[in-house]
Amino acid sequence: SRHLDTFFMVQRSTGRVLWSCGRLGSLKMLDRQGRDVTGLFWHAHAVTRVSPDEYLLFDNNFHANLSGVSPSFSRLVRVRIDPGRGTAQEVWSWAGTPGQHFSLYHGDADV
Repeated sequence: SRHLDTFFMVQRSTGRVLWSCGRLGSLKMLDRQGRDVTGLFWHAHAVTRVSPDEYLLFDNNFHANLSGVSPSFSRLVRVRIDPGRGTAQEVWSWAGTPGQHFSLYHGDADV
């Protein structure tokens, strides 16, 4: 899912995708203020469920870095999923010092 910029909730017993979050996802993405956005993360991975409706992930921030944002930075992002409303909202993020905390393709977000 890293190259799709999307992660999925799959029902184990049937293999059915219940929802997907990200660039190719089924959920509407919202920033911290509740505004519609086209993306919450870019080439993220290491998705960890931290509560029944929240996920922590490592965001390489790949596309933002390719678009000329300088210096480059990666970050940790916490996303709240509300399947009933059909939304995924960023609720927290941490980005270290730009230029010092950047990983083009590695990284992890441990709880």
